[in-house]
Amino acid sequence: MVDITNSAYNTTWGTIRITNLFAKSKNDKSSSVDFKAFVNSFRDSFNPGWSEQLFPNQSSPIAHQVSPKRTIQLTFSVPSYDAQEAIANMRKCTFLAESMYPVLKRESSGTHSLKSTFMGIKFANLIQNSGGGMLPGYIQGFVFTPNLDLGVHIDTREGFNNKALVDGRKESFIIPKLIEIDLTFTPMETRESFGYQVSEGGTILGGKSSWANDGAHPYGTKIVASAYEIPTSLGSLAPNSKTSSVIEAGAAKMFDD
Repeated sequence: MVDITNSAYNTTWGTIRITNLFAKSKNDKSSSVDFKAFVNSFRDSFNPGWSEQLFPNQSSPIAHQVSPKRTIQLTFSVPSYDAQEAIANMRKCTFLAESMYPVLKRESSGTHSLKSTFMGIKFANLIQNSGGGMLPGYIQGFVFTPNLDLGVHIDTREGFNNKALVDGRKESFIIPKLIEIDLTFTPMETRESFGYQVSEGGTILGGKSSWANDGAHPYGTKIVASAYEIPTSLGSLAPNSKTSSVIEAGAAKMFDD
């Protein structure tokens, strides 16, 4: 039989990789999960962060930018071909749910402290850092919605935390065949990786003003002299892989203790 989820997936947009950066900093092999990119909606919002202040005897306020903010909303479906893939999908959702809680750090003295859980996401060129790799940040919201109309796998075998009921039957273990996931993600980007940058001389930026990373932020499509210039090949759009590895290494170190 043909795995129809793989057949459809091979004609879509690759994978959505989600990484727990604290677990990654500890070299935990279970620090990332990959979802097939059956994307339903993608929304990337940029709030320039304008602030207005009105001074005495002025008819118009003075405006300036103080804190730009970017928010990504991503909704995608997680289908399964069989019961085994459905169980694997549930494990990935468990990873996301557990990553919504702060990291508990146990001290030798018996006390404990909490550390914030930062995440990284990579989805094609739509969610990436300025070098084309994982984009660090934090997930503001994760919504798990099983589509029960399309059915579930029900297992009553031993080993699935089944417990005997009063009449001797086993409690059912329910695995949805299709899951909908909604994520709200806030990237944490360094100021040097985006926007227009002005050099006041010297060796900074090579002594010239330009768009950061040739304008490759946020989608990898560099800014050129004419917005309608057609690239000679898709390879000319590729981000700098060296820059990506530096950003990812810095992100992992940033959230280590």
